[in-house]
Amino acid sequence: MDLLKFLSPKHAMLVHGEKPRMSILKKKIESEMGIKCYDPPNGGLVKIPSATVHVKAQTSDSFAKSCQSPNFSLSRCSTSGAVLSTDLASPLTVTDDRVGEAILFVDGGKARGVHKDELELELIVSGEGKPQVVLFGHCFPIRSKNLTNATGRLGLSGSRSLLKVLALELSHLFPQVDVQNMGDFLQVGSFILSVCTNASCTRRSSEVPGDPSTTCTYFCCSWCMEDEKLALAIISSVRNSL
Repeated sequence: MDLLKFLSPKHAMLVHGEKPRMSILKKKIESEMGIKCYDPPNGGLVKIPSATVHVKAQTSDSFAKSCQSPNFSLSRCSTSGAVLSTDLASPLTVTDDRVGEAILFVDGGKARGVHKDELELELIVSGEGKPQVVLFGHCFPIRSKNLTNATGRLGLSGSRSLLKVLALELSHLFPQVDVQNMGDFLQVGSFILSVCTNASCTRRSSEVPGDPSTTCTYFCCSWCMEDEKLALAIISSVRNSL
């Protein structure tokens, strides 16, 4: 359950367990988290629908070069696979954990995969020479009895009470950063989080996990590229702690 809460998948499959326990767990996952769960028999076939969209895109030279940069790591291993740091006679193992990250940039119906360092230049070109600010955004739902109980204990109500609870929680989880409660929104660096009341918000997730009997609250957030890791960590913490 903790893993599913952390990853927030659309589908889950239970395998290698006792049938009665798997059935109970399946019902719990579907009722509490709103995630479609499968419990196939041994040798059974399950078809899981996919909403993956495949886009044909060209790549920039900078992105291609970044993928060519090796990321070698060397280690000496025994025949059993255990890593040995002192036995110089043991076999040498070379691994290349190469990862390429690109941003899909669409302009005039044409898609290109560009390196993150090129994005600002691409936006200036497409914006007729005017500097552009790159902001990422996400709007996600939370169903939580704990959130309602916490605001009740503080004797508060409304969106500001929710933000006050979140500010206290984030200050505890991220003591190394300054969590500012601005009243109508929280701010950590360029990351801004607020309660979203716009039913047609284009950033919203299409699916609402959790128990339908509990109240659902949407939180809308935005951040700059340099705070991407922090933003994703905060969003994940909000989802998992409530």
